[in-house]
Amino acid sequence: MRKAKIEDGVVVNVEAVDPESIPVHAQSWPDCEKWVRKGCTYDGEAFHEPEPEPASADMIEDEAEHRVNMVASDRMQGRLTAERQALSVKAVLTAEEQARAAEIDDVFRAITATWAASDALIEAGCPADFKDDKHWP
Repeated sequence: MRKAKIEDGVVVNVEAVDPESIPVHAQSWPDCEKWVRKGCTYDGEAFHEPEPEPASADMIEDEAEHRVNMVASDRMQGRLTAERQALSVKAVLTAEEQARAAEIDDVFRAITATWAASDALIEAGCPADFKDDKHWP
């Protein structure tokens, strides 16, 4: 059995207790289901999920950074930049080199699109569902 400690209508602690030997400190706490956790609210009868934390520009930029790093880490971006620069100074590229340059360009296009999506989300007022893939390229 689980019991929830409530302060000002908010769950501040959840404990698993033996129903045959409920500790004195938890005897007045309401029983709760497994999904109840700190931050949930309690209205005297039922528990409710907490309100989602409002999104901020920093949170959106962190998500963008995470998504960019899934495409190429900072270290890999540095290597790709150096490789692309080396290819760009060549007067003539082989078919293999042209294909590699196109691959590198695609990586940086994806990164640029991710940062543009981040900027658009911030300009749109930082929607709460900013992590939803529908917002990202």
